[in-house]
Amino acid sequence: MEWSNLAAFNTWCWEEELCYSIKLILSVVKHGGPLWTKRWVYVYLHQMSRGQKKYKKKNLGWHRKIDSKKTSCHCHVTIKLYPHTDTILGNYMNMRDHEIGLDNISYMWMLGVA
Repeated sequence: MEWSNLAAFNTWCWEEELCYSIKLILSVVKHGGPLWTKRWVYVYLHQMSRGQKKYKKKNLGWHRKIDSKKTSCHCHVTIKLYPHTDTILGNYMNMRDHEIGLDNISYMWMLGVA
């Protein structure tokens, strides 16, 4: 995908979130080398975190009263900024393992206004 600048990408991202009732959050920012200057990775808000959990349960018999809303969704957007142009190139992987649209609203954090 291609956007003319960062503002155009943010507008597209906001429209995508509204259309599918999802939330994409910034996960990784890396500074590049001679080919690209910055790379941003946005992931789905309820995506499972990677790596080992640092928290150790003190009481193994206790269970959560509310189940986690995290999913194993692989939806992510990777964008790169290049030194010679304002154009942003990106890759959008929209493979989801959950419902989108109105069925996904129960998993979304809503503002009081909504």
